[in-house]
Amino acid sequence: MNIDQIIASGESETVEFKASFNDEAIEAIAALANGGGGMVLIGIMNDGRVRGVQLGKKTLEDWANRIQEGTDPRLQPSIQMVEYKGKRIVAIQVEKMIAAPVSVRGRYLRVDKFRSLGPPWHHRQGHVLHIEGADKVPKGQQRGNKGANQSSFDPENA
Repeated sequence: MNIDQIIASGESETVEFKASFNDEAIEAIAALANGGGGMVLIGIMNDGRVRGVQLGKKTLEDWANRIQEGTDPRLQPSIQMVEYKGKRIVAIQVEKMIAAPVSVRGRYLRVDKFRSLGPPWHHRQGHVLHIEGADKVPKGQQRGNKGANQSSFDPENA
């Protein structure tokens, strides 16, 4: 699937749009890793409008460091800048994390396209949901597979 098709299809359980890179983007990345994997497109509004992002020399490296520092176990998704309709967007490809659930600041997140699940679920931006009562993993169940969460996105096929 190319970028045109991904954007035209809209957000789903495997695709998240974020206007900018921030804590919500990191939460979406963790949620996708806890689900079936997917892609976060930075520079795309929730309604699919292309906003684009400004990138400096080390922006993508800084984002990669923020993702690794903000997730446990540390995620290392593929991050690539893509030129799209005269604007720069960033595609962050996230693989499903099999070894252990991923947390952000001690919270475990998942992606769900249903918006009204009722308690104990609380809806967050987009499709990212926080699971109440799942803030801690019991000892012995905390496992990490650091560095094993690599993936690739080919902008030539975008």
